[in-house]
Amino acid sequence: MNPPSIPQVSAGGVVVQLGQGNAYEVCLIRRQRHQGYAWCLPKGHLESNEQPSEAALREVQEETGLVAQILRPLGEISYSFTTPADGLSYQKTVTFFLMRPVGGQLGPCDAEAIEARWVPFQQALALATYENERQVLLKAQEVLTA
Repeated sequence: MNPPSIPQVSAGGVVVQLGQGNAYEVCLIRRQRHQGYAWCLPKGHLESNEQPSEAALREVQEETGLVAQILRPLGEISYSFTTPADGLSYQKTVTFFLMRPVGGQLGPCDAEAIEARWVPFQQALALATYENERQVLLKAQEVLTA
């Protein structure tokens, strides 16, 4: 019998800006993973007594160097994973927010993000490693073009 999954709660941001030709770009980060790397949205765990919006803003700044402002919530994703090191199973829920940069300087700023870059939306959809994050990107694109 498998042990129960450990719940985890995180928050992150889809940070967008107008790029060349007035087309939106999104900030993606590259994280080192057990088998290579992953292109993903900046996100991370909530600290004690922290609201998801506060955690999302903090994580975006820690992982990208950007100071951001929340434009609106984009919803949640949930997924399960097992850590190879200890074999523990987790059930993670991540709340995402649509954001725009208001300061800071783009660049990986913590040990988890080894690269941060602005990417046109279509390229971001192709680069994003995780399907559930591609769905978040599509939702952000839908909101921006509405």
